[in-house]
Amino acid sequence: MDKKRANIVFLYTSMNIAFKGLRMPLTDEMKKHVRTALAPLEKILPDHVHVYAEVGKTSNHHRSGDDIYQASITLDTKGHMHFASVTDGDAYKAIDRAGLDIVESVKQNRGRKQTLARRGRMIIKRLTKSAFYE
Repeated sequence: MDKKRANIVFLYTSMNIAFKGLRMPLTDEMKKHVRTALAPLEKILPDHVHVYAEVGKTSNHHRSGDDIYQASITLDTKGHMHFASVTDGDAYKAIDRAGLDIVESVKQNRGRKQTLARRGRMIIKRLTKSAFYE
């Protein structure tokens, strides 16, 4: 009898995420939303990344009108810090936009590192060619 395997995806997160609610309690749904917003980073970043996420109201003194929410994400990789902060009328939209900003920041820094490494390899290649033909 053949056993059918279920497609189960296990995410072994190497990110240590610290949450903080500003001027409001942070629910489990918001924590889950932050984790899903930061999920693309697991493919890009190396192991052992520290993330500090703050979600909350900008102030408690609004009597009329809608509340304004802020999502701030600080990411500490080995030797480099990334920061994104977004203010919006909806907390979940602010989390999504901050997550997109932090992913974009990490991708830009990654591209810079690859370009520098490529340039370094080209310089070494030129030097070895010039030393070989002299």
